[in-house]
Amino acid sequence: MSDSINVLFIDSSQPDTDPAVVVLERNGFSVEHRQVNSYTGFEQALREQQWDLILCERNVPRLDALVAWSRVQQRCPKTPFVVLSELVYGEQLVELLDAGVEHFVDKHRMEALAPKVRSVLGNRFRRGSTRQSG
Repeated sequence: MSDSINVLFIDSSQPDTDPAVVVLERNGFSVEHRQVNSYTGFEQALREQQWDLILCERNVPRLDALVAWSRVQQRCPKTPFVVLSELVYGEQLVELLDAGVEHFVDKHRMEALAPKVRSVLGNRFRRGSTRQSG
């Protein structure tokens, strides 16, 4: 039996999201997903659907991870938010941590994605439903 999840990807291109979907499906998730690459698309996705999980690239040209995190905290603060990006370090890491982002997965270590997703979804399900109106 698979765990069905709705995932919003904030990433610059669909081919960048495909490996994450494959990893999640290989690890027992049934993944419904949408990929956005702009603030407008992100806002529309938040209005149109409730998400179980948001996976965000650190530097999408038209939507920075800090901006996305801030908006998620305003609209759907119980929805798990994971930065799925190439190495995050230095000042960028400090900014994300200072803002309250707690979950990171390096795109070069995709084997860490499914355990991280299970962890954040498990934590959220114990506290109550991740789905809420925005």
